[in-house]
Amino acid sequence: MSEYAAENTKFSEELLRFFIACLIQGLEYLHSKRIIHRNIKPDNSIIDEDGYLRITDFGISKFYKEENSSDTSGTPGYIAPEVLCRQNHTTSVDYFAVGVIAYECIFGKRPYMGKNRKEIRDAMLAKQVQITKEQIPEGFSTACADFINRIIQRKDRFRLGYNGVDEIKNHIWLRDFKWAKLADKTLESPYKPTKIIDCQKKLEVLEKGNDCGGINEMDRKEKIIRLEKLMGQQVKREKEISQFK
Repeated sequence: MSEYAAENTKFSEELLRFFIACLIQGLEYLHSKRIIHRNIKPDNSIIDEDGYLRITDFGISKFYKEENSSDTSGTPGYIAPEVLCRQNHTTSVDYFAVGVIAYECIFGKRPYMGKNRKEIRDAMLAKQVQITKEQIPEGFSTACADFINRIIQRKDRFRLGYNGVDEIKNHIWLRDFKWAKLADKTLESPYKPTKIIDCQKKLEVLEKGNDCGGINEMDRKEKIIRLEKLMGQQVKREKEISQFK
């Protein structure tokens, strides 16, 4: 997902819904094997050549066990409150991270901010973040906001997905999603990643400063930085995707 963010500044609801569905389906499989990923975040969600998200980086994944309060690894900002507070937890911690990603895609920031784990934990304990009707950006539905509000619940027993993935799939925002087509990859992704060679051509034009469509110097430099970041993400994507082949 970081690759898309490097190339674009905004997500549409259609694309966000597709990406979130990819994550949910991937987690459904992991959880059926009693595996908690524990580090769901944009950098570990790689877009393949067909525009589908693939979950990567299982370095801190664990098989579920009832006594797991000592398992506190993860990336601050995406870690569920029960993990930060060293409590026993379930697979729903992965769904909390999905909610954080969805929130971040809409607002450009995570729901709970802080410079370190303690500050993020304190922010979580201080207030339950909820998207109000007035805060919903143009182009996004109340169903999308409700989905995020319910999946980022601090108390896991109130969190969407706590009682299983069907809770998530039956939510109004995803209820009519074509899950079977997603599974066999016959559902067309709203996004197709730019090929490295295309990025290189765009970068060459921008670096020469010729035929840049009349953009100013500041915008030109910003586009160069974004393209360089995008190419780095693509190299990482191709390397990680090759492991699935």
